[in-house]
Amino acid sequence: MENHGANRLSIELGSPLNIQFPSESIRYAFSLIGMDIDVALIVKPQAFLPVRHLVVDGTPVIVRYLSHGKVFGFRSVIQGVVSKPIPAVFLTYPNHIETVSLRKKERIYCYLPAQIVTDQVSLAGMVIDLSEGGCRWMSSNPMLPKEIRLSVDDILHVALPLPGHCGVMKLQALIRGITQEPGRLEIGMAFQQLDVQSAENIQRYVSEARAVQLKMT
Repeated sequence: MENHGANRLSIELGSPLNIQFPSESIRYAFSLIGMDIDVALIVKPQAFLPVRHLVVDGTPVIVRYLSHGKVFGFRSVIQGVVSKPIPAVFLTYPNHIETVSLRKKERIYCYLPAQIVTDQVSLAGMVIDLSEGGCRWMSSNPMLPKEIRLSVDDILHVALPLPGHCGVMKLQALIRGITQEPGRLEIGMAFQQLDVQSAENIQRYVSEARAVQLKMT
């Protein structure tokens, strides 16, 4: 990560955060519910019981969040915890923020089975190129509906099983371009509201796949 050089958070209330505790290898989902600039942040755990034993005054944590195509991270310390009226954790306000850009990364060519879902239709196909910012999905099937009502700037959802990671990633995307002809549909899309863990998983897969592709050339 490179030094961001400022201590103002580029984040809105309600935004998702990932918090890592020193004794844990996994990251826990929180959301930002309040702040007093230069004094404290107030965050709410997505599920309180799994982190109840971890949120202890004085515990150092690492906080990460995604904003405008960049992952931001900083170190903080738990200042206090309340359980009523809602579970909330008070963190020290960061005095040093780091960031890594997820934009303008090179795409990789791939062949990953993926399903797109809209309000009108669910279609199976393949992601044929992928980056941290988006992907290109294609379906070549004579049984495709003759008319699929999709337009640029429509929102759809992508179910993508990423190699090396358990389960299926469910991503929201904005349509940037469509090519449609009988029996073939191709959609270019940009990921939207990508959480930190998904962004890092995609970035890691792209880097690993790109390294393999380079060795094969």
